[in-house]
Amino acid sequence: MEMKPYEIMDAFWKNWTQSLSMFSNAGKQMEHLTLETMKQQQETLQKMEEAVRTMEQEMKQYSAQLNAQYTGYVKQLGGNPFTPQIEEWQGKWNEFAQQMQQFSISPAKASVSFLSQASGQLEDTVKQLVAQNQNQREEIQKQMNGFLEELKGMQLDLVKKFEEGSKTLFTAVK
Repeated sequence: MEMKPYEIMDAFWKNWTQSLSMFSNAGKQMEHLTLETMKQQQETLQKMEEAVRTMEQEMKQYSAQLNAQYTGYVKQLGGNPFTPQIEEWQGKWNEFAQQMQQFSISPAKASVSFLSQASGQLEDTVKQLVAQNQNQREEIQKQMNGFLEELKGMQLDLVKKFEEGSKTLFTAVK
């Protein structure tokens, strides 16, 4: 099965166009994977924020339980001459416990909050870049397709003229 020159040229340009399409699709897939990864990162950060809030609540509950137990114990002693001193110590202990909670939870809370905000801003920026890339890619694809079609047409015309010239030359030679 013999292929005519214009069929070879047509196949060549069709392959070129398909290659450009595949390259464009690879870019789209990378963008999709990037956005999907960023979405998963945001979900993970949200879970971390929830975990920090839960930990903070549990610490408050535990502290409140300890305080209630201690208060109950002091009341049982009732009439003890050291009761005012014990209540003062209890107040200081409560202050200390609250400060410890702040020191232990605040850095984690601030870090997760900062990471979440930064990740959200990065995701927004990447989404904007992806949208710009898609628009540029579509425009370039249109321009390339037009250019390739024009080039293909010119080459096919050249091949046809060459064939016609060859036929004319061979006819004249016979």
